Amino acid sequence: MKHIIITGASKGIGQAVASRFLKPGHHLFLISRTKSTAIVEEAKGTGAAVDFFSADLSDTTQTEQVMEAVFQVISPEESNEIILINNAGMIDPVSPAENTKPADIAKNIQVNLTAPMILTSQFIKHSKEFEANKKVVNISSGAGKQPIYGWTAYCSAKAGLDLYTQTAALEQEEQGNNPVQIYSFAPGIVDTSMQEAIRSRTKEEFKEVEQFRAYKEKGQLLPPEKAAEALENLLNDPSLKNGSLLDITQFL
Repeated sequence: MKHIIITGASKGIGQAVASRFLKPGHHLFLISRTKSTAIVEEAKGTGAAVDFFSADLSDTTQTEQVMEAVFQVISPEESNEIILINNAGMIDPVSPAENTKPADIAKNIQVNLTAPMILTSQFIKHSKEFEANKKVVNISSGAGKQPIYGWTAYCSAKAGLDLYTQTAALEQEEQGNNPVQIYSFAPGIVDTSMQEAIRSRTKEEFKEVEQFRAYKEKGQLLPPEKAAEALENLLNDPSLKNGSLLDITQFL
């Protein structure tokens, strides 16, 4: 049995990834604040098992508890592969640093960085005795590799996620015995609700807003299904080095 844990699975890339992995022999654990009725309907007749776990990843306590709940369902004896995809994310606050509210900064860092760190930590802990192949994919962004006006929190969180990926992978490799493979994956500019939020900003909040509106108008946004396809190709690539920072162009 292949067990696949996906956060932010009710829409966008997360929903597209969940849809792609609805296959016989797969057991999906979908973590989001709301349940996706579309995935429930699509799952019928696919041979895949689906469990939903409601959690608000801006709450540290819920973040830890949801992974404990997932591993209460997973049997080591029935697992030949177990995967965690840390997909949930948020763009707000979008504004110059001096105009951002402390609570908004804290929430952004919690969802984009702290939650994936906690979930990865708990994944490693709970799967320690598993003989199955174990993989974590952290959904990163090109915004973690360059500064973007108005995106101070988001850029910082994604940069931190890349370095966390590399550090946690280093630890796993040095520990040796059946290490968890941990990757950071930048999916590019995908047509999701996050992009809608970006296009709704004023130029004072986000200087490059017209460029992002043009991406949509010119049909330059990737559909979530292409990101899901690339992610599946990544997971099926045995040649990847643990801790790699990866880009969607490598897998399409």
